[in-house]
Amino acid sequence: MEWSAHQLHQGQRGQSQPARQSGSHHCEHVDYPRWHQGIYNAAQEIRFTHYFSPTNTEWANSTLANYASLTYTNWNRWAKGVNPSPPSTVGVDAVVHLIAEDIYLSVRFTSWAGPGGGFSYVRSTAPPPTPILTLTSPTNGSVFAAPASFALTANASVSGGTVTNVEYFAGTTSLGRATVSPFNVTGSIMTAGPYQLTAVDTAGGVSATSAPVTINVVTPVAVTMSAPVVSGNGQFSLSYSANPGLRYVIERTLTLTNPGPQNWSALATNVASSNPESFTTPATNERAFYRVGRLAD
Repeated sequence: MEWSAHQLHQGQRGQSQPARQSGSHHCEHVDYPRWHQGIYNAAQEIRFTHYFSPTNTEWANSTLANYASLTYTNWNRWAKGVNPSPPSTVGVDAVVHLIAEDIYLSVRFTSWAGPGGGFSYVRSTAPPPTPILTLTSPTNGSVFAAPASFALTANASVSGGTVTNVEYFAGTTSLGRATVSPFNVTGSIMTAGPYQLTAVDTAGGVSATSAPVTINVVTPVAVTMSAPVVSGNGQFSLSYSANPGLRYVIERTLTLTNPGPQNWSALATNVASSNPESFTTPATNERAFYRVGRLAD
């Protein structure tokens, strides 16, 4: 994790009617003035309470590099148990965990005056969390016929924030952008060729890029069928020209009238693995007509 340093903060000892001091530390989550023997969170408390204040925090000695392995306690035990006394915490590197938000800050007190005095410290603040992103459609190795139109979907999330947009790319060319979850977009690529797709999501001004997915856009060949063959073991077979990776449907009808209903029914749908592609089914004693068509992406 990287953290950016902030300026010096100062606080004053609270008065009999405690109020938020101009010298206290304030950020999005905490506001720390001093009250008698300790500090408290003026954003949520009216005075210091032993073994509780500042609320929503836990403390440990160390640096942020070790935040995940530290043992934390409340400020009272940290200042008067882990360390001998509040004045002895001056110059000590500490980590504060804002529990509800799951944010870790570094704190180092630079002064702690005696009774009636104030205190000062420096801190560092975490940048917004990095979002997480996975491109879920199309899948790696997908094949499309040019001009291609296809669904782009992704799983986008971030801890402690909101993903505000997801943009999809083929190389450096934008395929579209969505600002509302689930961030679905219809992408279009006009020219045949291999393409590397990525998605980029943004949350709190921080962006993340998905792992790339490679697709192939091909110029579709005209579908032509060979003459069907019935083998000696009673199998009917035919072959047809195809682009490997594209989907085709084989249909049959028992009547072929013009004009009139054709009553075509699908026998099989498949993704071609070769060119030509073959189809085999048990032969029947019925006269039938067959056709093959390429399905849209």
